[in-house]
Amino acid sequence: GLIEDLKGEGRSFILVTHEMGFARRVGDTVAFLADGKIVEKETAAHLFDAPQSAECREFLAKVLRY
Repeated sequence: GLIEDLKGEGRSFILVTHEMGFARRVGDTVAFLADGKIVEKETAAHLFDAPQSAECREFLAKVLRY
């Protein structure tokens, strides 16, 4: 896809998405926002595999089961 191609070219960008699988696949660093604030910011692998905040854990438990 286009985003993967741009990333492969070494381009940097900020992307906002609700698609967690996509964020996990293409993100180097992922920030989880709640109530307009960054609650957690980690590498994609760390955030998705071991979220530290209760808000992020609860959100991922809901959306990643589908």
